[in-house]
Parts: sequence; structure tokens; C-alpha cells
Amino acid sequence: MPKSLPLTDDEVGDIDDRIDLWRAIRTLPNRERHAILLHYRADMPVDHIAIVMGCAPSTARAHLARGRQKLRKWLNDVVDKERPDVVHITRDPELGS
Repeated sequence: MPKSLPLTDDEVGDIDDRIDLWRAIRTLPNRERHAILLHYRADMPVDHIAIVMGCAPSTARAHLARGRQKLRKWLNDVVDKERPDVVHITRDPELGS
């Protein structure tokens, strides 16, 4: 059963974050969006993404990397405008993401 209203500030913030993320995902080109969704929503490894998308694994990795990079930039731009108190998302070279 859905939680009754009113929502707490944290719950409203979580909803806002999800809306921001989906808005950002919708801005991606089709191939990058598909790679992101298959990887993070369908929990597919890159080799399976390549099969579904009909491309080489290296191409699937490239779509995924470009999609991540664009999402990171888009979300940081949103943070700059709407939430200046939030720390920016940065790429951690040690994590490879």
C-alpha cells in the first residue's frame, strides 16, 4: 500500500533526484540511453548489451562511457542551478566509472 501523504523532506528530495535522473537519461542519444538502461536497469554485463544492441563489446562500452559522461555533466549542471549546496559528481579513475 502506498505511503500516505504528506511526505518528509527527505522523501521529496529522493523523488526530485529520481525525476532529475530520468530527465537526464531521456536527453541521451538512443544508443547511449539503451546501453545505460540495459546496464543499470536490466543489470546486463557489457557482453550481453553488445548482443542486444548488435554491436561489438568495445562499441557497447563506448556507448556506456559516453552516456555516463553526459549524465554526469547534465546532473552537475542541474546541481549548479538548483542545489548549490550539493557536492559535484566526479569521475574516480580508480573505480573506472
